Amino acid sequence: MPSKKPTQAPTLDAANMVKGGTAAAQKFPAWKQWVEGSAGFDGTGLRDVVDTNARYLDDVKGDLDSLRGSTDHRIDILEAKVAALEAAPPSPFPE
Repeated sequence: MPSKKPTQAPTLDAANMVKGGTAAAQKFPAWKQWVEGSAGFDGTGLRDVVDTNARYLDDVKGDLDSLRGSTDHRIDILEAKVAALEAAPPSPFPE
């Protein structure tokens, strides 16, 4: 599952809403729906995007952990081969 980017949030003038502005209060439900990912923002709202990206990162971490485990095994094999080469007597080279 690929990561997602959120859609543009609906405008919300919180300062005017606190002062009791009706225009800002009318925009609040759309902004709340965007944050929740409900109604018209289902699948594109902030909550949905955060959830999708969290699942994506869990998958990436799982892949990285499994790769790291297999790489550690390969490194052990390479270290053993290097140690065996270092312990072997030097082979003479022609002069």
